[in-house]
Amino acid sequence: MAATKYTYSIAGDIVSGVLASDLLASEIDASPIVVALKHIDTCGDALDVWFVDNLSPTDQALLGDVVAAHDGTGYATPDEGRRGESFVFVADASRPYLRIKSTRWKVIARVRYRGAEETGDLLAIKAVMSAASGAEVWLRVYDATHDEFVCEGSYTSSDDAAIVDLGTIQNVPAKEAVLEIHGKHSGGEGRLHFLGIDYE
Repeated sequence: MAATKYTYSIAGDIVSGVLASDLLASEIDASPIVVALKHIDTCGDALDVWFVDNLSPTDQALLGDVVAAHDGTGYATPDEGRRGESFVFVADASRPYLRIKSTRWKVIARVRYRGAEETGDLLAIKAVMSAASGAEVWLRVYDATHDEFVCEGSYTSSDDAAIVDLGTIQNVPAKEAVLEIHGKHSGGEGRLHFLGIDYE
């Protein structure tokens, strides 16, 4: 068996335009599709659905129907804090973003960092953020492998997306590590449009 990826557009293929990955995985598992789901990835508007093997034409058609009918609007279990529950991806045609839904720190993403020995020092971690009127949104980066704080920044109420420097970089891991992106908001919806790392 070979893992196989099926790619969709969140804006173009999901009628609601709103994705909640955990919910979609549950919907696929509950469908008549025979092959087991492996995992779901997203990058911008791209939705990659991975299975442990190729799907038959019938199952591919079923998958397309499940994706099209999916609606992640309002899907959240904030106390769980799992990916797909503490935020919702919104496929706005002009600027896709993660809608940060929790008022407490929650993990919204995890990324592999190769380590300073390979990449050189981290100069800055910057995010493109926006927030609803009267709201403030916070992001922080945390080294989950070594249980260390890395940086944190916030942005206050403007619908216009802006670049935000997440502040002084601390405790950069020398070797490969898992970095977690945590988010929370106060007073209204927070939005993360992009996160970038500047290397030496």
